[in-house]
Amino acid sequence: MQGKGTQNDPYIITTAEELMTMKAYGSSGSYYALGNDIDLNGSVYASGFSYIMLYGAGLDGRDHRIRNIYKNCPGETAEIFRLDENNSTFTIKDLKLENIQISAEMAMLFSGTGRLVLRRCSLSVIDMLNAPVKTENNGIINSPEVEISAELCSFILWVKTYNARTLFHNAELDRCQIKCICDAYSFQKYISNNHNQFFVGSKLTDCCMFFELSNSESDNYLFLFQGCTLSNSYFIASSTGRSLSMRAYSCLYNGMNFFNISGQLSENMAGSYFKSLTQAQCKNAEYLRSIGFICGGGDS
Repeated sequence: MQGKGTQNDPYIITTAEELMTMKAYGSSGSYYALGNDIDLNGSVYASGFSYIMLYGAGLDGRDHRIRNIYKNCPGETAEIFRLDENNSTFTIKDLKLENIQISAEMAMLFSGTGRLVLRRCSLSVIDMLNAPVKTENNGIINSPEVEISAELCSFILWVKTYNARTLFHNAELDRCQIKCICDAYSFQKYISNNHNQFFVGSKLTDCCMFFELSNSESDNYLFLFQGCTLSNSYFIASSTGRSLSMRAYSCLYNGMNFFNISGQLSENMAGSYFKSLTQAQCKNAEYLRSIGFICGGGDS
């Protein structure tokens, strides 16, 4: 592997082998960067993927891609990246993650212990989760032991599952976009634990969220946020199948937040902190600014 592992001269990863064994090259203070796209198809890791150990100080994707990771372990827990416990903070920037397909009882994109900083990353994941939630350790993006701070990132998730799963645990999301297509047999009927809320204990600032939801069991509540802090964030949600009622539980609000609902969704949010918008209003930048939504796009 080329490079010295310093911030100015990082180790350069050019093969799947180097990516999967990056810990062997460095120390807890080492820096890495991708020298090209990494495709796990055709490598020995295509069928025997375990997880990528994030060991060191950071990984610079340099706008390259890690693509085609397949993990099939029914009845087990799948991990894609694991933070080494010897890291204080690991930073990933300018990385694109594409075509990550998981079939497991539980799945976590980032597991282990520690703080993970994401900057300008794009992550696309398909999860087939084949059992009901059994434990609280079920965050699809991160486990509760991984503290995520993400800025200017996009997360695209397609989840087919028995019941809804937490997406983010204890995350700080700033100017991020999240799109989630969730096909669940059931969403949670009553709030008795924090298994099935999409965002738990997280802080969302200037974020946009898009949800396409489907459930086949009887009418359920959809608890989008539990114990979160929301500021100038917007989400649009549509639903097919049985009726869903959106809820936010035990949250803090810094100013107004906004949403647009359609399909089988019904509104039951904190009225003084959430404002419902029509399709036309969502496209009218002048109107959005007039009600306090900070934006730079729209039709006018």
